[in-house]
Amino acid sequence: MSTSTATSTSLLNFDFNFNTSTATSLQLINLNLILNCNFNSAIAILELLSPLVFYLALLQIEICSLTRELEKKLSDKYVVFIGQRRVLPKESRKSNAKLGQKRPRSRTLSAVQDATLDDLVFPSEITGRRTRVAQDGAKLGKAYLDAKDQNLLEYKLDAFSSIYRALCGKEVVFEFPVQASD
Repeated sequence: MSTSTATSTSLLNFDFNFNTSTATSLQLINLNLILNCNFNSAIAILELLSPLVFYLALLQIEICSLTRELEKKLSDKYVVFIGQRRVLPKESRKSNAKLGQKRPRSRTLSAVQDATLDDLVFPSEITGRRTRVAQDGAKLGKAYLDAKDQNLLEYKLDAFSSIYRALCGKEVVFEFPVQASD
């Protein structure tokens, strides 16, 4: 059985211990693409890409419990929900397609990559970002997550880095801020 089929059947057979409005809205969710990424040799990552409208509906549902239940059913896999966003090309004089309106900020490459980063760590929030440029020109990003979610997300940090590298092609290290003890 393929991974996408197993994920679809586990979503359909999901034990609805939510209220009825949540259960009906969960049945209306449309998954556009299911990517299976290998991380290390033992752990696989399952990225569920859904159109942005459905992803925003997912955010209103209890997505944390849905992710937890899917990780239980699909053992040895991390499950991540990411909204599928579109990048529009830069406007130039030489471009043949004149759109007639300006490109919105939410459709630029940097905005889409920032939103993907936020989707990746959804139950938590990113409290700080740093970009370190090495002498050879290589860039390494650091994203500091909220310290209150450390026990919830600490085991997934390396997986988040590999997912973001696969989706956006950028190196990012996820960390929790170090608490200074006095």
